[in-house]
Amino acid sequence: RPVAGRAGGEQPGARGGRLVPMADALARGRLAYERHSWAEAEKCLSAADGAAPLDPDDLERLAVARYLTGQAEAAVDVWSRAHRSWMRHGDAVRAARCGFWLAFALLNAGELARGAGWTARALRLVQGSDGAEHGRLRYCRALHAVFDGELAAAHAGFAEAVEAGARLADPGPGALAQGGLARCLIYLDQ
Repeated sequence: RPVAGRAGGEQPGARGGRLVPMADALARGRLAYERHSWAEAEKCLSAADGAAPLDPDDLERLAVARYLTGQAEAAVDVWSRAHRSWMRHGDAVRAARCGFWLAFALLNAGELARGAGWTARALRLVQGSDGAEHGRLRYCRALHAVFDGELAAAHAGFAEAVEAGARLADPGPGALAQGGLARCLIYLDQ
């Protein structure tokens, strides 16, 4: 399907004022995402999303691109859509990963109640497993504890997340948690 351009100049998905099929905008958005060209990825994926609903993988790409271009609230909206889409597809682990990113963005924006809610929701989805999502969500619980001033609990939570990252050979939660441990030590004057 064609992607409609907006008034005021060339838009993602437009070439020389002509409309470009949605598939072209989507392909360009995916390529820009892989190149870490966040602004281009956001524009192209947004254009594709405006033409037809994106699949959950592409929704996650759009959310990341929006977050990394300073559009945190818009990213939260898209991660919520991705979460719902993964749930419809029956993929609780991928839905939990979206829950992690929702919690991460919200907690770092100071929205502690919403962030804690997403952490709890995502933890329920992966209850009984000890995969990478648990490590990420341990990080979110610890981050929430930092913002609540519960530094001993935060320190313990970050240590759990570091251990989980090392055990699962997943550098993501481990790297975040190392930063969290450092933050706790600073706050504890250590």
